[in-house]
Amino acid sequence: TVVVLATPEGAAVALGVDGETGAEVWRHDLGAGLEAEPGCSVVDDGSTVGCWIGADDGTFTLSMLDTETGEVEQTVVLAAEPTYVLSDRAGTVVVSVVDGAIVADAFDPDLAPVWSTSTEAGLVPPTDSYGVMTAATGRVAVFVSGASALFDRTSGELLTTSSTSALLLLPGGLVRDVSMVDGTTTLTDLTGRVLASGVGGAWNVPGRLGPLDERPAAVGIGTQALDPETGEPTWALNGDPAQVQATVIGEIAVVTNPTTGAPLSAVEATTGTPLWTSTATSGTVQEHDGVVVVEDEKGVVGVDPSDGAVLWSVAHTPALYPTSFPGAEYQVVGSTLVTSTTAGDITGYTFAP
Repeated sequence: TVVVLATPEGAAVALGVDGETGAEVWRHDLGAGLEAEPGCSVVDDGSTVGCWIGADDGTFTLSMLDTETGEVEQTVVLAAEPTYVLSDRAGTVVVSVVDGAIVADAFDPDLAPVWSTSTEAGLVPPTDSYGVMTAATGRVAVFVSGASALFDRTSGELLTTSSTSALLLLPGGLVRDVSMVDGTTTLTDLTGRVLASGVGGAWNVPGRLGPLDERPAAVGIGTQALDPETGEPTWALNGDPAQVQATVIGEIAVVTNPTTGAPLSAVEATTGTPLWTSTATSGTVQEHDGVVVVEDEKGVVGVDPSDGAVLWSVAHTPALYPTSFPGAEYQVVGSTLVTSTTAGDITGYTFAP
């Protein structure tokens, strides 16, 4: 089911759309007035969607809906607007920004309060909100508008904060710390031991690859590949460390250089041995259902990870809610590629070749 948030004429509506046919399956009216931007977040394993809307008194109502039927399972009133919502087997974590503090509230599966934690006030600068929340190995990392917090998922204990860097959790208990000041990237483990530090972007590791406690085949900063256990250099890519980007997908590292528009290529993650060069150009790389999905300025392309062959391509469509981050123009839901336009058109494409 594809979940769509629509705001017709000052109201907010969540729609469940059949991923294969585009037919409307269910409709849930969130309310009218729109004192603040409404939001929806598909959480857990995709079986639940959390939707929220603000009230005149400044509170927000969060409703957890069954993705298949649209039925409301639980509802809770929040004192602040959600920035991120995370759900897992233990329940739901809602992150908000209040007076510049990152506030996290945890609820059990019935939305009863479990714990609440907060950073110091003023940690988050008063800018447009951007960032991401990541979870792995019993921790949750929140990055919002240039500030970060890392806390324990079970107890809510605040482990560390930063006002100048982006903290992101990677599989295998690694923390990626990207300085918002000079672009320096540092990789540490959960004990705080620094594995490596350098100039250039940290290599991406899509979070759905294997068990979260299993470290990726390789990690890296800029053009330098690193052993994920020791942080020792193993091999290097060619090019400018500030421009080359790599994404580790299974046993391969997909290499891009969006600045120069170089062709997409792949090397063996543990040795750096070249494997293939694709006719697809560089862009933002993700992995979905065994296909390398690349978004560049012209469209979205599916690439075979075994040989780099282009399987399909979809023309670029403007984002419904443009952001400063690439990848906002499409989403993959199951085996359907979904794009949206500013005119309100939502299109689903078959994900298979």
